[in-house]
Amino acid sequence: MNQTFSAGMQRELEPTRIVAAILAGGRSERMGGGPKALVDLAGKPMADHVAERLKTQAGKLLLSVETLSPELDVLGLPQVPDRNPGSNGPLGGVASVLRHAADTNCEWLLIAPCDAPFLPSDLGRRLSRAAVAGDSGIAMARYADRLQPAFSLWHVSQLDELERAVEEQGKAGFFEFLRGRCVDVMEWLPRPLDPFFNINDRADLERANRILTGAEENES
Repeated sequence: MNQTFSAGMQRELEPTRIVAAILAGGRSERMGGGPKALVDLAGKPMADHVAERLKTQAGKLLLSVETLSPELDVLGLPQVPDRNPGSNGPLGGVASVLRHAADTNCEWLLIAPCDAPFLPSDLGRRLSRAAVAGDSGIAMARYADRLQPAFSLWHVSQLDELERAVEEQGKAGFFEFLRGRCVDVMEWLPRPLDPFFNINDRADLERANRILTGAEENES
């Protein structure tokens, strides 16, 4: 690659060089509707659990949303809406927050979904280490031999290509864009509780509640 993404001999990025965005554009249709980020989990909004895990991994936290929502103001985080709501899928949301990062002089964007309350507390550190070591503009998590594109780190140098792909391909997917453009990281050993566990339905929500309230052992 022509661009160097490291800083001298630094092995990983300082959190202050990273802005983290919680992907909160989805609605909890399988859990009764409304913003998924606000679904109650162990007494507080689901997105609060994600924010708690991300806050030490970045200098700033944002919400990536389809459209600005007064309902989400309760989370106390700035909202960055999609530039073309409803038309470009999740990759369009990433393009919007990466554009925001570039416009506010942030170098790197760390993304994670709002329904992943057990995400690794070292996600940003390990992804940044891989990006620096591989001189790559994108690093993505891999767990139990499964790629996790919604848990990834992006350099603002990827913005032009990303926006072009979104514009040309419509609802562009993560995998289609990431193929050949990123390094992936498989440093999380398999364990009883998947740290990339997503809450997709009521059964998942009930299990997450049991874990967080101590009714089921939490080994995250």
